[in-house]
Amino acid sequence: MLLASLVVLLAGAFAPLFGAAWQHLVVVGGGLTLLSAAAIGWSAWRLQNLDWPNETLNSLRETWRWLGAQMTSRLRSR
Repeated sequence: MLLASLVVLLAGAFAPLFGAAWQHLVVVGGGLTLLSAAAIGWSAWRLQNLDWPNETLNSLRETWRWLGAQMTSRLRSR
């Protein structure tokens, strides 16, 4: 949406050169730019404030412990 709004703003910038109305392009392009920038900002904020799921972290720890135990038991069995 950000890319599309920038294209509309660019069209609004070149519209006077061709004698076309440009006001509606600038209003819509600017509004979409603000909306998409707000959406990107909210998404970035949301990603920074997410907590890792505890079950996932515990599962990873358990897997590493299991792998360590497997490696040491294979070394001893040789």
